[in-house]
Amino acid sequence: MIKEVPILIKNLIRDKCVATIAPSSRFVVRRICNSIDFRGDITLVEYGPGTGVITSALLQKMSSNSELIAIEKNKGLFNYLNKIKDHRLSIINGDVMKVDTLLQKNLKRDKADYIVSGIPFSLCKKEERENLVGKTYALLSKDGRFILYQTSTAMKQHLIPQFAKIKTSFELINLPPMFILEASK
Repeated sequence: MIKEVPILIKNLIRDKCVATIAPSSRFVVRRICNSIDFRGDITLVEYGPGTGVITSALLQKMSSNSELIAIEKNKGLFNYLNKIKDHRLSIINGDVMKVDTLLQKNLKRDKADYIVSGIPFSLCKKEERENLVGKTYALLSKDGRFILYQTSTAMKQHLIPQFAKIKTSFELINLPPMFILEASK
């Protein structure tokens, strides 16, 4: 994970939407993976995968017929992610605010079982946050789950109107420490 730090810093300087200087810790990765049932074939979407630390962990746990679609807006990080070679992974260079149209061509199944997001929602306008939560809800299967890792719980207020259940946990061992929000339909 140390090798990803220079690429994150370089892209942080160039892009205000990159909001971290260090990849997610193995503790954050473990919490996210523990929120996902990998026993069957699943469809995952990842918003803002950065250098792919979580992406790689998800791929290690997924079945051979599962799929993962990673959407990365930053061109430098998108290029870095393309080093991950796996038939189950599709990487899209695009804006998650347009997730509905981006996934029309890339989603093999009708709906996603899980959507994982590390994008810095605090940098988005309120309308953008609410719009993306609505699109995310619509893209999830009936038992789908939206898993966010954020530096605060501020997104919870945007999740409550849409999702039936929201579970919050905290991981101190990360730079910066992270809240993990699991929103279930």
